[in-house]
Amino acid sequence: MTGKTKKAVAVVAVMLAACLALLELMRHEHRYKGPSHFPKATWVSAGSADPLSALETACWAGVHGDGKTMLASLTPDMQAPLQKAWAKAAKAQGITLEDFFASRAQGVFQWVLGFRVLDLQALNDHEALVHVYIQGLWHKATFKMRKVDGEWKVADVKWR
Repeated sequence: MTGKTKKAVAVVAVMLAACLALLELMRHEHRYKGPSHFPKATWVSAGSADPLSALETACWAGVHGDGKTMLASLTPDMQAPLQKAWAKAAKAQGITLEDFFASRAQGVFQWVLGFRVLDLQALNDHEALVHVYIQGLWHKATFKMRKVDGEWKVADVKWR
């Protein structure tokens, strides 16, 4: 696995973990009083009607190897570089891009224990930032969520 591939896999794992954090946080927003813990065992497929549901679904897909759902959880701008970077490798292995993506994410998700939401910022009606600490990977990250065609998706990931 190349350095770029490892970095992309790690970004996807953190992104998916943060997705769950945002989903749960928004679902229980009235109770949020600071860092909130979301163990991996709580993740479910929850749709994409709101940022929290979309993040939770993306995280769940990463753990369960659902590459199609994982890719669908990303904005087109996030999908394009991954598709470009991994298309040759998937073809060389004789598998679909979705299966390749899923196998890489599962490799990273084996180390993720859960995450803590450090902060949630609603930027407007169509964008939000989620600041998380990923347990198991031991990193902080900020995930930008964006509403695209009526569905919430991950638009960007920044490591801190």
